[in-house]
Amino acid sequence: MVRVYYSLDLILYCIRGFVKIVSLSKLNLKTDKQIKFGKIVLFLGLILFGAIIFSGAVSAAGLATSPQPKFHHDSNNTGQSEYKGPQTNTTKWKFRTGRGIASSPIIGVDGTIYIGSADKNLYALYPNGTVKWSFNSGYQIGYTPAIEDDGTIYLVCSNKLYALYPNGSEKWNYTPEYGNTIGTSPAIGADGTIYIGISSHRYLDNGILCALKPDGTLKWNCTVGSMLVSTPAIGSDGTIYLGTFDNHLYAVYPNGTQRWNFTSIDIIVSSPAIGSDGTLYFGCEDHNVYALNPDGSLKWKYLTGNITDSSPAIANNGTIYILSQDKFLYALTPSGNLKWKYCIYSGDHPLQISSPAIGHDGIIYVGSGDGCLYAVKPDGSLKWKYQTGNFIDSSPCIGCDGTLYIGSEDNNLYAIHDKTTPPNVSSNIKSGVYNTTKTVKLTMDDYGTIYYTLNGKTPTTRSNVYTGPITIKSTTILKYFAVDLAGNSSQVYTMSYTIDKTAPKITKTTPANNAQGVALTTPITIKFSEKISKGTNFKNIYIKNMSTGKITHTTVTISGNTITIKMLKNRLNRNKYEVYIPTGAVKDLAGNRNSKYLINFKTRA
Repeated sequence: MVRVYYSLDLILYCIRGFVKIVSLSKLNLKTDKQIKFGKIVLFLGLILFGAIIFSGAVSAAGLATSPQPKFHHDSNNTGQSEYKGPQTNTTKWKFRTGRGIASSPIIGVDGTIYIGSADKNLYALYPNGTVKWSFNSGYQIGYTPAIEDDGTIYLVCSNKLYALYPNGSEKWNYTPEYGNTIGTSPAIGADGTIYIGISSHRYLDNGILCALKPDGTLKWNCTVGSMLVSTPAIGSDGTIYLGTFDNHLYAVYPNGTQRWNFTSIDIIVSSPAIGSDGTLYFGCEDHNVYALNPDGSLKWKYLTGNITDSSPAIANNGTIYILSQDKFLYALTPSGNLKWKYCIYSGDHPLQISSPAIGHDGIIYVGSGDGCLYAVKPDGSLKWKYQTGNFIDSSPCIGCDGTLYIGSEDNNLYAIHDKTTPPNVSSNIKSGVYNTTKTVKLTMDDYGTIYYTLNGKTPTTRSNVYTGPITIKSTTILKYFAVDLAGNSSQVYTMSYTIDKTAPKITKTTPANNAQGVALTTPITIKFSEKISKGTNFKNIYIKNMSTGKITHTTVTISGNTITIKMLKNRLNRNKYEVYIPTGAVKDLAGNRNSKYLINFKTRA
């Protein structure tokens, strides 16, 4: 502030000097040297002022301008990202810590992801999910870190605030007096002041808003009711807002004096969010969502079905999204009316603590007590959901490449992104010839839509939409492809189904049935109506000498649609023979079996 005051004094001095020069000039009470000197003073003063302002801009402290520098994204706690989140629920990677994750992830300017764990470590991860470094705080980490614009990471754990360099080494730490507990995630003012809420053990009824300088020294303390867990929000004028366990929302000036306080009916765990018009929104354990005017007066309140400990998020059109313990995500208009509500939990004991994040396209992302991450469209319909292994306290955040990060009590940090590879589609019935009606089921390996045709034409997104099994009763060429939720199209697949329910029939035999005077060495051939192969009774084909009753040894072969039978010994003169083709001796490509057939003939002398 000294720099600013000094700059204002300087420019006022320069302006006064210039006015004086002009006045003297009009009165002809100055010399040329005086005017020249005055102009030089003004010129140098303006240069100095510009240098000071420029210097201040370069060295000014404040919240980092990264994709997610703190809990709920920004100083106003809007939860509103400038980036579009994933349109599909594809796992990019997951990183496993030693215990559950209640802390919410944040992202640095260089894309580094920071996440605290109940295993006492703060992890810094590269965008590919590998560990950059880890810092052991000595305490379980449940609060969300914050990043200053110089890269310093502020980490709260139990009764200590750590300041870490970007390489993970300790810069300084701050411990409140009397062993008091820090109960909020840190917030960072425009001048670099770090704000944390402290719950006093010495005076159980006292909560303290603590302001620290960027070097870790105490700037001021302000007593604000009782126990604190609500992460502060900071208005454009520097006012700090936070809720307490004594049913109050406090507004505190940047100098540490109380501006006003608002009394609710019950405990305030929810962190406040500030709308573009200065309206303050927060949830309360009295089941209400509150909206306060900037002066602290009640604007409206909306009653949900249960406790609202979740912190609200504010879309760019002013819609307020908040989660309630009644299992619903609520969408409220800026005037306090219900737009819609969507159930995101089906169990008996919901733990709805996750706070929503909003993508640049308006999609709302929020975790649930059922262990799922939900992506909900602005109209209140489900876009997709993603199952983790346990309930989710963590709030999601979105990276500049659209990757979404969220922690789960299953000990994992999940990175979810849009699938860039095309989906694959499979059919349960392969191309082929069949002798029965077929039921074709198509399956894709991602969420999306399958389109198909049955006339051999190449399908488009205007073709039939696959909604269930396709019945193939006759010969058909099926073509299909899929489009996933990210807009990736698969290749076009073609399946040819020949449905043949007609058994192969004998069309010609040599010799013909009941032929007389057949030469003793004439091969016997049986021609069918279609191509055939061996059936289960192929080995039972035989020639019988009807005069002696003996079976004559033969060799039987198939070529195309014809059976050829050769005798191993010459047939006897003037004897009657029978050729026996049993049922199922042969089959066609569809598997249809022949019927029994007999051929009789008589040899000549």
